Amino acid sequence: MSNVGSETCKVRTGVDVGGTFTDLVLVDQNTGKIFLGKRLTTHADPSRAILGGSSELRRNLAAR
Repeated sequence: MSNVGSETCKVRTGVDVGGTFTDLVLVDQNTGKIFLGKRLTTHADPSRAILGGSSELRRNLAAR
């Protein structure tokens, strides 16, 4: 769960780390809205692409 503004928002996140790109999806379970993201895979530390992409998706969710 995530707090967006003053409301609690249930979200699901999926990640696929590939050879070139890391694909991310975030689903707002309250509204059914889907947010998609794509980052270059950071081979030395895949968590960098995952965390950066996740942060971007959460900002998009908060801006809704």
